[in-house]
Amino acid sequence: MKSTEVLSDNWKGTFIEDLVTRPLNDIRIAYLDKATQIGLPDSKTEYWKYTRIRKYVQKKYNHPVPSSLPNIPSLFKTEHHITVKNGFFIENSCRIGEIKIEVLNDQQTGENFNRLFENNSDVFPHLNRAFCNDIVKISVLPKAEIEATVHVRLIHDDASIAFPRIMIEAGKLSKSSFVFTIETADDSEWLTIPVIEIFAQESSHLEYLLIEDFHGNDQAAIVNLASQHAANSTISGLVFNINGKLIRNNINHHLTGGGAEAKLYGLYTTHGRMHADNHTFIEHAVANAHSDEKFKGVLTGRSRAVFNGKVLVRQDAQKTQAYQANDNIMLSDEAEVDAKPELEIYADDVKCSHGCTVGKLDDSAMFYMQTRGISVNMARKLLIQAFAGEIIEKVSHENIKSKIYERLEQILEI
Repeated sequence: MKSTEVLSDNWKGTFIEDLVTRPLNDIRIAYLDKATQIGLPDSKTEYWKYTRIRKYVQKKYNHPVPSSLPNIPSLFKTEHHITVKNGFFIENSCRIGEIKIEVLNDQQTGENFNRLFENNSDVFPHLNRAFCNDIVKISVLPKAEIEATVHVRLIHDDASIAFPRIMIEAGKLSKSSFVFTIETADDSEWLTIPVIEIFAQESSHLEYLLIEDFHGNDQAAIVNLASQHAANSTISGLVFNINGKLIRNNINHHLTGGGAEAKLYGLYTTHGRMHADNHTFIEHAVANAHSDEKFKGVLTGRSRAVFNGKVLVRQDAQKTQAYQANDNIMLSDEAEVDAKPELEIYADDVKCSHGCTVGKLDDSAMFYMQTRGISVNMARKLLIQAFAGEIIEKVSHENIKSKIYERLEQILEI
């Protein structure tokens, strides 16, 4: 086993240099070693070629420390909260009897923990495993049908680097809904690298929302979310990149049981100099599974967005149905989008499609509305809302839905 002293030589000049001075057990040293072998991505790394993170990884951040509950209001009115601040579990106001919440250490994690990231070729999940603090496990009991939404707040402040760690296990025949928000308590520069694992057991239904809306300069999030679908289970994911200097999402869905279903939808609204990068991967490992994926983008200012979505259909995954689409509206000549939808198919009895569009607002629609007495600004607003609304309307929580529409108007000034 290599020592942290030896490994630290590989991280000089990066945000990891100070972290490796902390005492680490053998488990964590092994993952730091794995991260060291992979190394940080640069412009030659295919998986990261459109997203530059040098300025973030070369900064010095404060070590995360436990602190009190931040005095900032929740973005949404939800009754049940779990709050993690700078990677530390702070508060549990979830009072749902069918949900069990535990804070684990390295010896209590169980067989599922980190399984979906064990062989990941990206460095950041392994850095999270090496440096995460509190491991928060959320278990939904079998046959539980939970109507309320559980809000998991990931809050950051104090110019720190944080590695939040969340694991959700949805029991057989259960039904549950979660919203993850990345929030800021101040304007300090911070970097957060969360890892979220979701395991849906047989015939369970789970919905999650990932909402990224933070406001300070040079605040960055690199989010790693992976889920595993057992037989006849459904996981529906909704992703909203609303505001932030740098947002990078790596979202993987693994359909490993027959009859499993994955629904993944997203909306990125980039503006100013914002950079949002969504990399998705949906694996069809067995027969008779279904996936539906659509990401839409509204870009303005000098912002940049990246969408790279890959659907892999393995040889045994006959009768697969997999659909993927990416559509973008450019509101500025200086905005840029890099889109790469991918299908990789090794089975021969499948129904699969993918596509991508990039364009501006429809001139004929604008003209038609103006001939009906609608102003240019209102016509523009209506078209943008209709375009984005296809994704926003999938949000089942009315309070969250209205807040997203409100933020859309604020940041795009419509």
